[in-house]
Amino acid sequence: MGVSYFVNAKQFSQHPIYQSTLDLNPSLQFSSTNEPGTAAYKQDLFRHITSPPPIAEGQNLPALRIPSNLSKFERGVERAWVMRLQNSCQQEINRRQQMLERERGFFGIGANWEKVKEITDARLENCEKIGQSEAMLWRGQQPNALVLIPPSLAGAAVGTSSGGAQASNLFFHSPSSSASLLPTSPHYSDRHLSTLFYSLSLSLTLFGDAVMHFLPLLASAALVAPSLVAAGVPKGYIDGVNNSTMLAKALKKPFDYIVVGGGNTGLAVASRLAEASKRVLVLEAGSHQTDNIEISIPGEAGSIFDSALDWAYYTEPQVNAHNRSVYWPRAKVLGGCSAMNFMVFTRAVKAEYDAWKSLGAGNGWTWSSLLPFFKKSESFNEPTGNSQNATVIYDSSVHGSEGPISSSYPPYMSPQGEAFAESLLALGLPQAQDLTNGADVGVSYASSAINPDGHSRVTSTAYLSAKALKHLVVATNCHATKINWAPEKRHGMAIADGITFVTGSGVEFVAHATKEVVLSAGSIGTPQLLEISGVGNPKIINPLGIKTVVNLPGVGENLQDHPAVVNVYKLKNGSVSLDTVQSTFGPAYSTNVASALEQYEAGSGLLTQELYTLAYLEGSNFLNASEEKQVQEMFALKNTGISPKQLAAIKGLYDGGAPIIEYLTINVFFGASSTEENCTYISLATCLQHSLSRGSTHITSSNHSVYPSIDPQYLQHPADRFFLSKGSQFARKAAHTYPLSEFIETEQEPGYAVQTEAQFEDWIEGDVRTEYHPIGTAAMLPIQDGGVVSPELVVYGTQNLRVADVSIMPIHLSAHAMSVACVLQSRFFAHFNVTNFHLKTPQTPSERRQPR
Repeated sequence: MGVSYFVNAKQFSQHPIYQSTLDLNPSLQFSSTNEPGTAAYKQDLFRHITSPPPIAEGQNLPALRIPSNLSKFERGVERAWVMRLQNSCQQEINRRQQMLERERGFFGIGANWEKVKEITDARLENCEKIGQSEAMLWRGQQPNALVLIPPSLAGAAVGTSSGGAQASNLFFHSPSSSASLLPTSPHYSDRHLSTLFYSLSLSLTLFGDAVMHFLPLLASAALVAPSLVAAGVPKGYIDGVNNSTMLAKALKKPFDYIVVGGGNTGLAVASRLAEASKRVLVLEAGSHQTDNIEISIPGEAGSIFDSALDWAYYTEPQVNAHNRSVYWPRAKVLGGCSAMNFMVFTRAVKAEYDAWKSLGAGNGWTWSSLLPFFKKSESFNEPTGNSQNATVIYDSSVHGSEGPISSSYPPYMSPQGEAFAESLLALGLPQAQDLTNGADVGVSYASSAINPDGHSRVTSTAYLSAKALKHLVVATNCHATKINWAPEKRHGMAIADGITFVTGSGVEFVAHATKEVVLSAGSIGTPQLLEISGVGNPKIINPLGIKTVVNLPGVGENLQDHPAVVNVYKLKNGSVSLDTVQSTFGPAYSTNVASALEQYEAGSGLLTQELYTLAYLEGSNFLNASEEKQVQEMFALKNTGISPKQLAAIKGLYDGGAPIIEYLTINVFFGASSTEENCTYISLATCLQHSLSRGSTHITSSNHSVYPSIDPQYLQHPADRFFLSKGSQFARKAAHTYPLSEFIETEQEPGYAVQTEAQFEDWIEGDVRTEYHPIGTAAMLPIQDGGVVSPELVVYGTQNLRVADVSIMPIHLSAHAMSVACVLQSRFFAHFNVTNFHLKTPQTPSERRQPR
């Protein structure tokens, strides 16, 4: 018997997984009048597989992932089929799960082990698809670890390295909760992983439905590779749902550092600490999504919106935006928003970083001090050509070559995307030399966080080196619920003792830290955890029954975003965009998907692309003299919600020529209306880079599972509405300018009925949304200015609690947030003595209480 994946589509109808499900649900039978192996046969098969019954909300089903040597078409087909198989087996799985809940885990089986073994053995004996000669039970080095392997691999179980699938390629995951049951890790022994991975896949092939009975048990056993336990203390990746007992063992010994949040900055901080031989725990509420094609394929960006991998927040009704609650996606997955975003890798103009210094951030946060760290985080790949033969201008002196985050230029550029750049240049915008060189006003092509070898997304998990994993526990599906404090303060400052957290299955744990706790939970999660833990405004937290530990009213305030509106244009017949691979496109959808996947496998085509054409505009690029005068009058308005210091800083940036508007070229329908069948679109997003509105996010309950309120106060300041309106009108002008005008059939949003200034501003209120860049809710400002952390990122009033995520940004930047998040870890470590990892500054309690 072979491993459980088919080699090509022709073999699919004979695949054991497929055959074993027909008895359960005859409607799953596939038939085609076309010759097996032909393109037409493939398309019939694809249509059959990609129209499964709906999966019920909250399902948590195991599925098979495919080795990377298969074609993208075959990977996609098998993935879709296994999901369909799971749906047909759901009732049976649910019944069995009730029993397995008690036995799930590694050591957690305990006294029930004999009963589980009895039931499992009975299942094996009754299974018609395998005889005793085809498999054996192996309990490895742990008495409760049950794994099935064929006799040919028995040697590997006791020490040989022959046979088996590649450990880095095959694993199980859960598509609905996206809980990774068996993530790979350089720390795991290849010998054991080859055996375990191959055994699990073989089991699914041989047993079909029957293996579902003990799959959670197998996955739990496999997660505890013997090499992990040999040293006595588990390390590496631990899934809190499927390996809670192993997690409990890891928590018996205190950690030096605990990092809450496995996103851009959190993983970078944790990795660097662990590489210095410090014992570190990362708590990530989401799952580990190794090789999830909805994440890894650039053209699939946005696919995990509003899924189990998304916190899927909604704002409070916005009084200046037609009273709408605006959707705010935030990633719930290891890697954070680097696994969800659109991969754009840009930096702001120099003056914007220097403005942080003027607001109290100190000398360490200027452009000149940050540039070396920007370069250190990056591994830049020079452009190698694109489908439009467009010239990409770049400045190699501002890029790094040895960092963990790979940046590159995609091979596919849409013709309409290039045309938008040419139209903006025709309207007088300058050509920006490089969108990372600190002088990004103008039009250019942006690099993306994409590995050019395979053209896959790069996430912050790239920081997790083999060296780091020797001292690191990355606990996924583990949601931090509270910061725990030492019983007494020291010199009047609170001391963080550790973290209480709960796994996805509801089991509560406590982890202890002997040195520091670092919050990296993002602009929503970080202030939520602070407030639940007693750090915040007493007027907000005390009525919820939370005792004040540190009176810090700035927590959750200063919320800023890049508000955006989107012009949508229907393209002329024959134009190609990502709409062609959307299920709403029409009957040709499946053919287009198969073609796009085949091109992607060959390293080309529209699935390799991301947001290529970008433009950053200062006011004089799109406003006339009269409109510029209106802007100055709006800057002079009083009592608009923004502090005088921040208002002065932003006015100084605007007057100095810093970008105020960003244009994104989105090669797909990204509007609020609906698409037409067999039509393609281009969406031009107008994004305000320096909003003058200020919002907040605060808890409404002491229960961590209750989402906090999010109120960005969109369009609170009249300048925001004005800039977005004028920017959208200029985008329309570009769409009507050659050469982009040659591609445009009509404007769908806002539509040509919108003409007057009043009509545009009303449309702005009905369309304004997020560019997915919330910042500022734990601001690095003086405490008297609403600050939460010092320039050393220490939370005021505490001795050993830090924040390392974009919530510390005092004012926004004209850049996408990923590059800033990656560089934060370097500034974090600028305040450590690398030898012993004790704080260098501040030295005294009085210095700790106030920023310098």
